[in-house]
Amino acid sequence: MKKILILSCLVSAMYSCTSLEQIKNINGGNKIEQPKVTVAPVAKLPQSQFYLTDSGVPYLLDMIAMDFSKNIVRKYDFNQIGNTLECYVGEKILINNIPGNRLEIVTTPKVQSYDFYLNNGTITFKSLYQGEYVADIYNGLQYLGTVKIQNKLKYKFTEADNYAIISKGYSEKNLQKVRDGISLYRISFPGGERDKELSFMLMDLGANDGNSSIIKEETKYLESVYSLNEQEQIRLLQIQDKVFGKNLVLDDYFLNYDKNNVYLNNYIVEIIRNKGVGTAKELEFLEKLYMDNKDPNLGALIGQLYLKNGNISKSTYYGNLAAGGSIGTNGILTAPSAIIPAIGTTTSGMPNNIIPQEKEIFNKDQYDKSISDGKDALDKGNYQEALVFFQKAESLSNGNDQNNLNFYIGKAEYLLGQNDLAKTNLLKITEDDSNFPEAYYYLGVIAHQEGDLSKSKEYLMKVRETAGNSTWGRKSSIYLMKL
Repeated sequence: MKKILILSCLVSAMYSCTSLEQIKNINGGNKIEQPKVTVAPVAKLPQSQFYLTDSGVPYLLDMIAMDFSKNIVRKYDFNQIGNTLECYVGEKILINNIPGNRLEIVTTPKVQSYDFYLNNGTITFKSLYQGEYVADIYNGLQYLGTVKIQNKLKYKFTEADNYAIISKGYSEKNLQKVRDGISLYRISFPGGERDKELSFMLMDLGANDGNSSIIKEETKYLESVYSLNEQEQIRLLQIQDKVFGKNLVLDDYFLNYDKNNVYLNNYIVEIIRNKGVGTAKELEFLEKLYMDNKDPNLGALIGQLYLKNGNISKSTYYGNLAAGGSIGTNGILTAPSAIIPAIGTTTSGMPNNIIPQEKEIFNKDQYDKSISDGKDALDKGNYQEALVFFQKAESLSNGNDQNNLNFYIGKAEYLLGQNDLAKTNLLKITEDDSNFPEAYYYLGVIAHQEGDLSKSKEYLMKVRETAGNSTWGRKSSIYLMKL
């Protein structure tokens, strides 16, 4: 079981561009042991035939994790690069006496994480993923040759057998079996023709369990490795919408506007409409869509969302468009005179030297209402909506009540999993710890999640000492017992 957990850490590298070199010491922390050196001839490495079963999947994952942790090295020399050099998954290849100074990757399997570089006359290679890796060697502009490396498993089985195990786990709604099967599939057949389908299968099961971490991981994987078509993007959004609901924040991948994606664009509009709030990038997407279709209902929605965000001028602008105005060829809004008065006058004909909205922007009633709406949204679990209300309150505050604003904004960001932003705002609080025990509790949790045990204890002990009888003091005491 421990080895499977170790492999899970390794497989998570597929969701980022983190070099596998950075995770090579998972068993020994910061301690780096001298590798065992195996000098191999240029020859094909054997693969044993393996009949894949339900129990065989965790066994193979176990073996791969074990091989990876051994840090075995195979050495080759520059005069051998005319051949295809082979190694087993998890082993490191060192190719010595390279007279060049530059390596250009030509082809690799469809993966995000591997080591393949030239430094001080030695090419280093290591990857968790099976397949052929090819690179050209140069000395300046002079081409010296091509190195081909075949990274292979010790055991051989078919993609169809691997897929059958995963399909069986999916029909049984066995999330762990599906996860293990997909981990083995991506190691064995990276970029395989069923890879996207498997990702959606895993997310379907994750969505049924409300497992948001699986949805986030698979979304990140699909976005980084594949170009999804319109229907695939819609399917991905449907899964995210099911899990996150009104807390769904659309990432840039979906907000890269393309007017040809009619169904996708309409679905994104409905997601934002149902949330009732929109981020700056989501609103920018809606504006681009509006410029193409001039739908008054969409204009009204954009106006309402900008109003919630505290942007009075844009709210008025799109509200007028929705009410019958239009954008001229020069880009200037033309609207009915009953809605937009002549420049320099109010609707009553009085001088308009001071715009009413600018006077209201510091209105305490509006500020208090935004804070109240934000708290209500927090209580209901609508964290993204709460963040929008608190940010609106900050725009209305004129620099007042900043400690409370930092706390509310930081809390919403923490609950959204935006730890870096949350920490930045919570650390801005300047009053004594006892006034904000909840904030310092969050800072303690964030520090622990970042691996800073000392700082985590420092924050949590402060809460316990300054507000020991409060809910957050008791929570801090319980958390400290876990450290």
